[in-house]
Amino acid sequence: MDVNESYISANFDLAHHDFKHNNFIELLKSSLYPDDTTSAKSVRFKFENYESTSNNFELNNCAIRSRITTIGYVRRADQLDISATEQDFTALALLLLLSLFQQQTITIHLNHRHSFIKKIVLEPIKFYQFDLNINHIDYSFNKLYDFIEELFNEKDQLEFLQTADENKADDESFNWNKDRNILLIRGDFFRIFNTAPFLLNFVHPLNPIDELELTGPVGYREHLTGLSANINLWRPDSFGYFLDWENF
Repeated sequence: MDVNESYISANFDLAHHDFKHNNFIELLKSSLYPDDTTSAKSVRFKFENYESTSNNFELNNCAIRSRITTIGYVRRADQLDISATEQDFTALALLLLLSLFQQQTITIHLNHRHSFIKKIVLEPIKFYQFDLNINHIDYSFNKLYDFIEELFNEKDQLEFLQTADENKADDESFNWNKDRNILLIRGDFFRIFNTAPFLLNFVHPLNPIDELELTGPVGYREHLTGLSANINLWRPDSFGYFLDWENF
């Protein structure tokens, strides 16, 4: 990785289906200032580092379980519990950036035995009026709750859609308990762009929060769209982290 006074340039090998050749967390650690516990250098992701890659990837230490949650005794909503190592949360964020650079759909297969969701599909909605030409994307750490509240105030909602088919909306032919094993993260440039730093802020070494819940209309605060499932994020050592559970 190249180090600049104001930013670090990320260089990764994304030509493989998995990410065992990369240490993403080391990148975030290297952005820290020696005597500053509140801020970090920016990380620059360059298009040239994303050009020769596949559109299919695998994550081995990320699992997503599905359930129904009830809020206020009567309001029901889909709930997705996402447990992952910091490495795999970061990999998901980088693949979101990859989908923006390439303006193509990315499919991520989840191999963990505890995962009900079998794949994550990242689908940027193209701007048909013009072509996007992105040279680089800079990421700067923000305190997690500050970042979420800024999105809320700007009415920029995230979306995590549980479905059985990424090509069409759910219908009556789907078995809601068995078939909806796909997580679709879809949106325009800004929604995909906002989802990536959201995940990076969650796993950043300066973030002390190891679990987080976001809700949509059925919830406490509308950080997510009306189509989105509510989500819980769990890092290792958090109460709900379930990758190591024997009896799941």
